[in-house]
Amino acid sequence: MAKNLRIIPLGGLGEIGKNMTVFEYGRNMIIVDSGVMFPESDMYGIDLVLPDFDYVVQNQDRLRGIILTHGHMDHIAALPYLLREVNVPVYGTRLTLGLVERQLKEKGLLEQADLRTILPKETLHLGPFRVTPFAVAHSIPDSVGFVIGTPVGKVVHTGDYKLDETPAGGRTTDLDTLRELTRDGVIAMLGDSTNADRPGRTPTEQVVAQTLDRLFAEAKGQRIIIATFSSLLARLQEIMRLAEQHGRKVALTGRSLVENVELARDLGYLDVPAGLIVDIDARVPRDKLVILSTGSQGEPQSALNRGHDHHLRRDDPRQRGGRRADAEQAVRARRECRLRCDGSGACLRARQPRRATRDDRGGPPEVHDPRARGGTPSAPARAACAGSRDAGRGRVHPEERRSLGNGWRACVDGRGA
Repeated sequence: MAKNLRIIPLGGLGEIGKNMTVFEYGRNMIIVDSGVMFPESDMYGIDLVLPDFDYVVQNQDRLRGIILTHGHMDHIAALPYLLREVNVPVYGTRLTLGLVERQLKEKGLLEQADLRTILPKETLHLGPFRVTPFAVAHSIPDSVGFVIGTPVGKVVHTGDYKLDETPAGGRTTDLDTLRELTRDGVIAMLGDSTNADRPGRTPTEQVVAQTLDRLFAEAKGQRIIIATFSSLLARLQEIMRLAEQHGRKVALTGRSLVENVELARDLGYLDVPAGLIVDIDARVPRDKLVILSTGSQGEPQSALNRGHDHHLRRDDPRQRGGRRADAEQAVRARRECRLRCDGSGACLRARQPRRATRDDRGGPPEVHDPRARGGTPSAPARAACAGSRDAGRGRVHPEERRSLGNGWRACVDGRGA
């Protein structure tokens, strides 16, 4: 086999998620990251999207190790699936490996995994590869990039990074070490920084902190609910600092959020004053509470969606964004509708019993029966029927079908809506 350096992206190139890159020289390979991608809205029944790592499995005798840049799910969450097929050392910083351990434990793979902690500027020798990590600024602590030395030259793999002189957490990208490690030049750089291809600069994280401070001050007399990623630890630290400053307690909802905060506290990456975090069911006045929840991307199974009726009041204006409020209004209108519209424009009752519903203001139940009212439906009902005109042809989203129950076929053609 000719000894040429091959760089093989198995995911993450030109897409968000599935970050996984193979470096191959002769009969030696290393992997940088192994993450997942969360499904798009049209990927029905799909929970996670994995990189295609068949090539790695078929050539696992050449694999010398897996190195991780940081602990976000799009960089580590495919490891449990890969390690079922291959058995090699996994290298990462303390926090990154702590997050990996939780994932492997859930899958029953922790006992067989070989996890090894690395430190910035500490060189690893993996076959012909010499790998030296350097610190980078990112939204999760303990993030690193790598300078990878090969027999044909050096390659820089930045991981996710940001050039911010005042980042959350205070850790900047270590350009001095990077400059020192690449004094002789590099043959390639693999960079990953959001919007790096656009002119200009991204504002410093301190701007976000100032905006949050202003929003906290404006929310006097109200509860504050913030949706976030569970691994956005630098932002979580800032929110907790502001909550203490403004005399509020913090409640966490979402298993991954609770677990990540606990892990980061144990490892010393989160500084949380005693008594600041309370149980989600604790009796705390609304104006003295901040709720941190997963679900910032509208994930159906996130705490923000699953706990919508239990912990998060529907009438809280700071809870819902405009799109979610619009979606809920549409669902309520469809539930009111339960009809099909004939060509003359008369709205007929759907083929299911009448249903009594209590409105959001806690008023008395109201029976929705358009025909009993002389065939004149409400404007939201007409709009809902018009929006569902493809229902009879089988093009209703499964989530909408579930919300409509047996009446989802009601709007057959919608011509009269």
